[in-house]
Amino acid sequence: MGKNNKGLIILVVILIIMVLSLGGYIVYDKFIDNNKNNVVDKTNDKVDNSEVDNEDDNKIVQDTKEESILGDYVGTKLINIDGTNITTEVSMRLIDENNAMLKVSIPEVDVSTYLGTYTKTEDGTLNFSFNKIIWNSGEVTALTPVKNISLKENNKEYTYELKNSLTSSSDTVLLSKTTSSEVKKDLDNAYQTLNNN
Repeated sequence: MGKNNKGLIILVVILIIMVLSLGGYIVYDKFIDNNKNNVVDKTNDKVDNSEVDNEDDNKIVQDTKEESILGDYVGTKLINIDGTNITTEVSMRLIDENNAMLKVSIPEVDVSTYLGTYTKTEDGTLNFSFNKIIWNSGEVTALTPVKNISLKENNKEYTYELKNSLTSSSDTVLLSKTTSSEVKKDLDNAYQTLNNN
């Protein structure tokens, strides 16, 4: 009978260990792990409450969740100048939250690169104030007064209005975000030239 009791005791001890382990897992899963989720939910509730209390704080929270607009943009357009179709390229770099660069390249007519600042309005329009320019010759000059340009935003793309002073007409060029190494290199070189002067 002693051998049966010994086996029964070992079996009971194993069952107790299994029950305690299972009970510990359930307590951890239902209560401890759930409390971690509640802490996250409570912080989300605080953000939701701040929406009611302060609209400015809400805008800051939303802006941090939005995809950054910083980076390089490029667009091309075939325009007709005096019966000749010329490919125009406009590239833009939003350097940081305040500074930007814009390059307008019309081969054999004009290549101008501007450096300045910008602000973004609630409707997504970018308003630029350019204070430096690189001309075709490579000469850098300060712009007085500054050149003001606005680009309208449409689904993370920007529309640049290209005014043709020769024909008094205008075209629009749609600028889309790009990761092109050629555009990056071109804008890097222009930025370096603008900063060195």
